[in-house]
Amino acid sequence: MPQDTKNKVVNALIELAEQNPEKSYFTFSEIAKQAGLSRQAIYKKHFSNVEEIIEYIRQSIMAPFIPLYESYAEGSKENPLIFFAQHMIPAIYEHRQWMKVLYTTAIDPFWMEYIASFFTQWVKDNLDIDAKKMGIPQEMGTEIIVKWINSLIEIWIIKEEPMPAEDFAKLFLNVISTPMDQFITPHSES
Repeated sequence: MPQDTKNKVVNALIELAEQNPEKSYFTFSEIAKQAGLSRQAIYKKHFSNVEEIIEYIRQSIMAPFIPLYESYAEGSKENPLIFFAQHMIPAIYEHRQWMKVLYTTAIDPFWMEYIASFFTQWVKDNLDIDAKKMGIPQEMGTEIIVKWINSLIEIWIIKEEPMPAEDFAKLFLNVISTPMDQFITPHSES
């Protein structure tokens, strides 16, 4: 029963954020009213402040990634981007509603930094970026890859009905493996 109440609290905050996307803070009274609970029930039994609810959402979203991260880091010979598409994208899809709210509302102003730090560590640990070939510093190469991955995920996950994970995984692999000049053409001069 306590987990059900905890989910009610989280879902109430998510609903409030969706209804008020520019608002970055909600009181326990607002959350309790939305959840149909007393403020004391939230405060005494589950969360001591709104930041704890946000942290719980983050941890719930990231929980599936840790074993995936570790299973790949144990010496997998599989291409890391294929692994990411086949295993991490479905994990993202499971929490699509919460992630959509984090990407599109002000409820967690540090969400982008938080998710980028995870992707940055994953890229550093699993991809060899030939920044010299691109003529840029290594750190910049990592940042470009991380922002590219994060942007693709954000564009996908914020859709009203994001395409299924299996379809997006194929699209993701197609986009990242195709040189940009293959799918961009300049406007014709008139």
